[in-house]
Amino acid sequence: MTYGTKQGLSQLAVNAIVKDAQGFIWVGTQNGLNQFDGNHFKIFRNDAHDNASVSHNYISKLLIDSKDRLWVITSSGLDQYDFKHQKFIRHAKGKFDKSFFDDIFVWSLKEGANDIAK
Repeated sequence: MTYGTKQGLSQLAVNAIVKDAQGFIWVGTQNGLNQFDGNHFKIFRNDAHDNASVSHNYISKLLIDSKDRLWVITSSGLDQYDFKHQKFIRHAKGKFDKSFFDDIFVWSLKEGANDIAK
């Protein structure tokens, strides 16, 4: 089967796809992060009034690490999805100024030797 916006995907430009230990497929697009359960899409988008939302709608990279944590690179920085509380933790906030992400393009995301996504 082919999935597109008619089936609930937020946008057709897909930048990244990963599968977590629970079997969910995570799809990063230029208009939000999509969680697919095999039947339906749940879309996560930035909410300017909610610091627990994903930091930006442009998702460029995804990683599920060895501890089954979901890491998300957006146009605004590095986020981690907290499965237990169903919210995003913005790791870039306070650690990088905005110019850091304005001047570079993140080509990859991988787990480092100390079990920290880099």
